[in-house]
Amino acid sequence: MATPAQAPNETAAADRAVEQCIANVGPDRLACIRRPFAECEAATPMSQLDSNHCSALALAAWRRGLERQTENLLRRIDAAQRIRIGQLQQGWRRWMERDCQLRAPPVDASIRPFSLAMCRAEHVAIRAIQLSGWENAPPG
Repeated sequence: MATPAQAPNETAAADRAVEQCIANVGPDRLACIRRPFAECEAATPMSQLDSNHCSALALAAWRRGLERQTENLLRRIDAAQRIRIGQLQQGWRRWMERDCQLRAPPVDASIRPFSLAMCRAEHVAIRAIQLSGWENAPPG
């Protein structure tokens, strides 16, 4: 698992992987979603604790990516659209959480934190990529 001194480097690497993935507009755009996890995984021995750490790192990086994409989008749209996007995002977050709770192993399983983080990271990544496409649309 990463030491405190490694954490900023891991975070920066994960953020770079997210930004590269969002910027990729090719047909394999979704193939890079697990890159932040994979890069962390390649740099550490993989105990369950390490897997949990890397999945949490990936989720945090994708959440930051989604936040940036949302902010970029909100700057381009009018007040009524911002309200609507806010409502859509709330509904999307509720759906994502229910979906991940359903897909994760039982509560007492040691792999549950990893499974939840990876499920959430996947959904957040797809949403960030979706919003990056909306950002490129003409202002409404």
